[in-house]
Amino acid sequence: MYKSVFGRILILICSMSLAMSSPEVMLGQDASFKSAKTDNHPEALQILTPHEGVDFTGFSADLVRVIKQNWWAKMPSETKQKLDRGLKGKVVVGFGIQKDGQLSTVPKAVVSSGNKALDEAAVSAVRASAPFQHLPEAFKGPSIDLRLTFFYNQPITAQNP
Repeated sequence: MYKSVFGRILILICSMSLAMSSPEVMLGQDASFKSAKTDNHPEALQILTPHEGVDFTGFSADLVRVIKQNWWAKMPSETKQKLDRGLKGKVVVGFGIQKDGQLSTVPKAVVSSGNKALDEAAVSAVRASAPFQHLPEAFKGPSIDLRLTFFYNQPITAQNP
């Protein structure tokens, strides 16, 4: 019923295409924020907490992969149909993760798409994906704060909140 397209995960350094079964539904990163080192791996999240030079590459790649899997699954079928007909939006979800991988703050839409179903699908995907991997051992802080940008039928370059 739904055509297969390629979603792109934008990273600070490069982009990588991943197959998705949705109409132009992408995770992306707002370029106005600096992120922890995640060289050579797809990254769609912004690590807002000072990262002490710690390499979050593996952690970031796994986090994005898990959230992306849950994202389409959490979206109501009616919303999927509207997306297939061209519904557009962008959601930025803010959340925190403790050292042990548990959520330290409740995920919430910090930038709304203006469509409750799109916002809730993004927030639900983050919530359903927890607990995450433990933070890298080299990171000495108690938690990290993150932002994750979800694009629905929009060019990934449309990044201004």
